[in-house]
Amino acid sequence: MHPKTITVPVFNLNSGMVLGDDFFDANGACIVSKGVVLNESIVSRLKERFPYKLACIQDVHAQNVVTAGSSKIKRIVKTEVCFRQLANGIKSIIRDVQSSGKINIREVEGMSVQLLENFKDYAAVLDSIVKERSLDEYIQRHCVNVSVLSIMLGRWLGLSDSELMMLAQSALLHDIGKVKIDERILNKPGYLTSLEFTAIKRHSILGYELVKDLKHISPLVSSGILMHHEKIDGSGYPLGLRGAEISPFAKIIAVADVFDAITSKRPYKCKESPFHALSVLENELCGKLDPLCLTTFVQRISMFYIGEYVRLSNGNLAKIVKINHSDISRPLVMQGSEFIDLHKASKLSIVEIASLADFTKHHFCCLIYM
Repeated sequence: MHPKTITVPVFNLNSGMVLGDDFFDANGACIVSKGVVLNESIVSRLKERFPYKLACIQDVHAQNVVTAGSSKIKRIVKTEVCFRQLANGIKSIIRDVQSSGKINIREVEGMSVQLLENFKDYAAVLDSIVKERSLDEYIQRHCVNVSVLSIMLGRWLGLSDSELMMLAQSALLHDIGKVKIDERILNKPGYLTSLEFTAIKRHSILGYELVKDLKHISPLVSSGILMHHEKIDGSGYPLGLRGAEISPFAKIIAVADVFDAITSKRPYKCKESPFHALSVLENELCGKLDPLCLTTFVQRISMFYIGEYVRLSNGNLAKIVKINHSDISRPLVMQGSEFIDLHKASKLSIVEIASLADFTKHHFCCLIYM
């Protein structure tokens, strides 16, 4: 009689569990065989490479698996699969540019349709966007993240479906010009020289040149790529445009770009929490980014974190209870049974959104002591 099995996300695997079926990578290669007893080394490697992939284990270990919050886990896993599919699409586009200098606009259009159809669970989207990811896949994942965030903002601003399609194309390709910039500069861990920074700033123009003559592409798409680093006060690049001179798509992409850049790990910086990103947008970039795009994004994004668990600067987990609209980056939280208003508790701050492992562990402990 064969033992019963249960399917769980890789991040919930523990040492000592027995694999109930062969575990394959994306290329169909068997990574771990059925019947193998997982040790710490195997679990660590699987979690590093495939945190959101599902694994089959023997049901005898089911009691060791935290199943609380399984609905949330399933939603995030489903969304993460969509992210990875689009990131692979961007990787394909990058290879085309590197080999032929051309962009397959039909492929971009197909990806844009996917963006509009598959990313409507905004809470799961935000979970996937802020999770840790490999530095090697930064550009493609950044392009997808910015695209999804741009579509969210575009919907909140009332854009039509046809406008959202064009916005998706522009956002997907907003950083494509970086393919033509030396990777040693892009991934330099230290400060950039003035010449290096000038080289990086050329990516907007390089991206624009790649798309401007493509058939079936709107000027709104190409101008969004060209202008996404412009600032309404004229301090941006490459053209130093102001206010109404800047493409409406570029204004949307600029906000999404900043949020994802701050919440991402790079060779020269650590990743920051979404609330730090919202604080930067609200306090440091007011007067530089379009006010309607900025306020809409900050207010709407922050609401999705109500009910989420975060790690505070004191190391403890807390649940977000209410957003302070006068200080969005410092909400009211509940730590255990204690309410803490971070607007008043200036010595405390949100360090990060709690990982799914933290969330399920916390939820499980709560069930034990109820």
